Amino acid sequence: MKKGLLVGLAGMLLGVTFTVLYFKASFFMSYFEPEKKSAVKKIGVTTELVIPKGRERPKELVLDIPISLERAKMALDTLDAGYQVKKEISWGWKNKKKKVKWFKTTYSLGEVTTLLAVTHEQGGPIQVIKVTPHGSFPKGFTVDQGMGNGVGTPYSVSYPEGYVLLRIKRAITLPNGKFREVQYSPYSKELDVPEVREAGARYVEGVVDSALVLLRSRGVGSQAFSHRLIADFIPRDVAVSLALIEHIDPARFLVATKAGDTAIDSLINRELVILGLNGSDSYRYAVSKAGARGMFQFIPRTYTQLRVQYPSAKLGYDFVLGMNDHYNGAIASFCLFDCDLARVDPAKRMVVVRNPLLLGQYLAAAYNGGSHGAKIALVGNGFATSRLKYEETRVYVKKFQKVWGTLYPRRRPIALALSTG
Repeated sequence: MKKGLLVGLAGMLLGVTFTVLYFKASFFMSYFEPEKKSAVKKIGVTTELVIPKGRERPKELVLDIPISLERAKMALDTLDAGYQVKKEISWGWKNKKKKVKWFKTTYSLGEVTTLLAVTHEQGGPIQVIKVTPHGSFPKGFTVDQGMGNGVGTPYSVSYPEGYVLLRIKRAITLPNGKFREVQYSPYSKELDVPEVREAGARYVEGVVDSALVLLRSRGVGSQAFSHRLIADFIPRDVAVSLALIEHIDPARFLVATKAGDTAIDSLINRELVILGLNGSDSYRYAVSKAGARGMFQFIPRTYTQLRVQYPSAKLGYDFVLGMNDHYNGAIASFCLFDCDLARVDPAKRMVVVRNPLLLGQYLAAAYNGGSHGAKIALVGNGFATSRLKYEETRVYVKKFQKVWGTLYPRRRPIALALSTG
């Protein structure tokens, strides 16, 4: 009887395991499955995101990308990368008489080992390569490392040929000063293929759409237009474009503008690939020098201000958790857009929101250089980028112009009946 009970329990466990694995595989398959219609359902106005032309899927790349990503994650889950912690002790005098000292101990990451989960483009087992400051193991693989030193650092296997990087695992420093090993899928040119770019586009538009639905269901009122909701007048295409440009490096952008539209397309596709590979984990570990985090790159002060200013938006109390949640971050972005619009002269607000290009240029300038400087550039029915004070802000606005014009070439100005107040 006991033997039969044990056999039954084993069968149940196998069944649960199979169900979990099947669910994961089904999720990734649906995530990458191309939509039957070219246009995604829109909220408010009808627009169509056009993904820039890019690298086609090579005939040699026959592996199933979603399943391979999941297999890579499972392989890295069982391994520790390893890292060293540096201890530093600083001191100084507590008083002018220099009789009493103070001491402070700080810890930081020292040497870090990175694990790369790779597989052959023709399929096959997942292989893990260990990359250390002193070389890579096992021998026989030649690994090239791109610019950067975090989880978004691009790696590639140059020898043997035909290997594709799926995921990496390495240690990072957490906001509380502790250390933890995390996984991520950095940009990979081998995975820069149509289905991954399409998955990224669907993801970011889905996040923005969901944020609009939540804003409407929570009845979050606009402070720029009386008796209206925020979700009534800020279109998704502007929000999507603003989310993407934050992660396009200004230096790379300036180089790309000189090289032509194809180079700009590559920069946009790079971000779509990252979103397609990582989904809700995209930009989770992207922290600027100013402390801005997440896909929508907020700093703590601005986030806290909006949480207080728009209580009905129900933004998460914890800043880090709130910015790691893309839906919460998108809601915060819409609140910021409304807050910046409220600083525009009432007579000009309707002019701005009726023209999505003008709206996006103003919001981009306000985000990067402040709303006061952005208002100065509102001239007539247009936006005078040359009047912006900082070159960094002028470049930021140009990024919006290029990205929005590339992704939404069919977008037209909309007519809104709004009352200012």
